[in-house]
Amino acid sequence: MHKPDPSLPADQHDKRSVIQIEMDDMDQWLEETQKEASELLRLTPGGVFDASPA
Repeated sequence: MHKPDPSLPADQHDKRSVIQIEMDDMDQWLEETQKEASELLRLTPGGVFDASPA
């Protein structure tokens, strides 16, 4: 991820998240309209990714 720009107000910070696209959804992600692809944008449930110090 990245460090937020301290010169910007909190409501203008660029907020990003990792989005996991399931293999069964790849055709929709790559070939459909932006609206249809955006239906795949949902946060991955907690516990799916392993987190540990680098």
